[in-house]
Amino acid sequence: MTEDSRAPSVPLEQYIYNESRYTMLKQSHPETAKHLLEEAQGDVNERWKIYEMWAHMTANRGPETEDPAVQDAAKGCFELMLWVRMRDEEKQL
Repeated sequence: MTEDSRAPSVPLEQYIYNESRYTMLKQSHPETAKHLLEEAQGDVNERWKIYEMWAHMTANRGPETEDPAVQDAAKGCFELMLWVRMRDEEKQL
């Protein structure tokens, strides 16, 4: 995998409140909107970290570097990916 885009440069809050459905939620239920926004921004941050890790790995070989910090991070990448997938599936229930 290669990264062909930059990290998000606009906070999710700035992006989503351009849509009326999110603005209406913020107006009608501000605390709920705040909580959901915090969760969604956390998801964006987690997913970007996963994409960065994938970009630093080669197919079936692990990280392209001998740097111990990157190798340790790569070991946890798979577990993180599974955790995110399981969490997403739980949210859909």
